[in-house]
Amino acid sequence: MSEFDSKDAQLQLVTFLLDNEEYAIHIRFVIEILKTSQICKVPNTPHYVPGVINLRGKIIPVVDLRKCFNLSEKEIDKLSRIVVVELNGNEIGLLVDQVKEVLYIDKTTIETLPEITTHPQARYISGITQYEDRLLLLLDIQHLLQTKEIEEVQSLQHA
Repeated sequence: MSEFDSKDAQLQLVTFLLDNEEYAIHIRFVIEILKTSQICKVPNTPHYVPGVINLRGKIIPVVDLRKCFNLSEKEIDKLSRIVVVELNGNEIGLLVDQVKEVLYIDKTTIETLPEITTHPQARYISGITQYEDRLLLLLDIQHLLQTKEIEEVQSLQHA
C-alpha cells in the first residue's frame, strides 16, 4: 500500500528538484526542511550516504537522493536542502537540489507510471501527476530504501 492511498480526496505534498525533475513526497513523513549545514563524513558508509548531521543533539544520517537515483554529482549550493523525514521510525535526512513548495493535489489526478518506464528511479516512484503545467513524480518514501539499506543508515545513528 502506498502512502498516497488514503481516504482523503486531497494530498498535501512537499515538492523538490533533483536534476531539474520535480518530485513530491507526502507531507506526513516530513519532519522539517533544513538549509544544508556541515555534513560530517563517516568512514565506510554506503556510497549514497555523504555523512551525518547533528540536529539539536540528535545524529541524523543524510542520504543523497542524486546518488540513490544514479544521477550525476552536483555541488551543494545555497539552494540545496536536507528534508528530514521519518522512515520506519527513524529520522533520515534526504539531500535534494532545491525544495520548491508545499501544495495540495487532488488524489484522482495521480496515475501510475507506464510499465515500459525505464527511469532509473522508477522503483521509488508510486505515481505521477500533473500540477498546473508541471509533471510531479511521487516518491514512495516507504520503498525508497530497501531493508538492508535502512539498517546500514540506522547504524550511523549509533556509531
